[in-house]
Amino acid sequence: KDISIKKTVNVYYVLGMERMVKKAMVNFRELGLEPILYRAPVSFLAGRRLYKSGYSGANANKQFEYDHEYDSALYLNSKFVSRKLEAYKAEKEALKVLLNAKSITLDGHEVELAGNIGSPKDVEGVLNNGGEGVGLFRTEFLYMDSQDFPTEEEQYVAYKAVLEGMNGKKVVVRTMDIGGDKTLPYFTFPEEMNPFLGYRGIRVCLDRKDMFRTQLRALIRASKYGKLCIMFPMIATLDEFRDAKAVFNEEKANLIAEGVEVADNIEVGMMVEIPAAAVNASNFAKEADFFSIGTNDLTQMTFGFSRDDAGKFLGAYYDKKIYENDPFAKVDQVGVGKLIEMAARLGRETRPDIKLGICGEHGGDPSSVEFCHGVGLTYVSCSPFRVPIARLAAAQAQIKNPRA
Repeated sequence: KDISIKKTVNVYYVLGMERMVKKAMVNFRELGLEPILYRAPVSFLAGRRLYKSGYSGANANKQFEYDHEYDSALYLNSKFVSRKLEAYKAEKEALKVLLNAKSITLDGHEVELAGNIGSPKDVEGVLNNGGEGVGLFRTEFLYMDSQDFPTEEEQYVAYKAVLEGMNGKKVVVRTMDIGGDKTLPYFTFPEEMNPFLGYRGIRVCLDRKDMFRTQLRALIRASKYGKLCIMFPMIATLDEFRDAKAVFNEEKANLIAEGVEVADNIEVGMMVEIPAAAVNASNFAKEADFFSIGTNDLTQMTFGFSRDDAGKFLGAYYDKKIYENDPFAKVDQVGVGKLIEMAARLGRETRPDIKLGICGEHGGDPSSVEFCHGVGLTYVSCSPFRVPIARLAAAQAQIKNPRA
């Protein structure tokens, strides 16, 4: 049975709704719905209910596309989404038997199943679905939900809450990954032709080290409350990783000098989401404690089109059999898969004990989990509600292809 069937949902928005829409997109994807974005004039939105609450007062003059085929799937409160929720609840009930099961191969190798979160309140969902840790804490939402850059103390409180809530289970925190489609109303980004390939992720952090140091200090201070791992996003070169880790080491030393108690076992790793990082994995493995494969961006950069825009032409590609599957729903094993396999193989050749995981949306897709099992990844992180599905997929993969 294919338990990862994806549907599309059109999301219409007006100028000024971008922050709300970006958060809504995460929730859509957690329901197995792939959002396709369209900018609409305010007149189109009049009287219609939108995601969460209504929105008004914005000015927009760009036209939008209208797809009658998905008219019933425009909004979160639509009958289409209600049907999707009913199916999800039935599937969740059937998978309860797997909630607290261990994922162990026949030779005793354990595969960790973790959940992705965006705030402390999401910890409950990870635990309720049998997550064995947090594999991705998207800290940019702390920035997106604030009216100004969150202070060190505000961030410390959030990180402490997550670490305490997970009660000793591993928490992998991604440093702020702003830029691209994740803008902030209180920070001016440069005008760019291709924001996804520009000023974002680690590039912002290394350019604005004052912001970066504030976040790292908050994380290091909170480290004593649990098992903290920190990873840097959008790493392309070895010098980027070294520079970022140097800032981490400096702030850790500063806090110790100030008499602050910190954990001495914080693991520092990196996202492998740029092809250059995958092909240079042997060198990165000398200095990174772990790799986390960011399949969303890795797919985007390998194919050369964005996940948010691909829906506008993928339907035609499916009809013409150019693509059999949505590469953002199932790992493309021909191209993206080879980069994942390369990162895992080269990383292990240099450092046999390096931890290797996946934290993109593919982590909740059974066929993608099976592929990751085959290349020897040690942990999978996905939307919390998909953890039981990933566990079932890992078990099925072990039966089909026992790991020696």
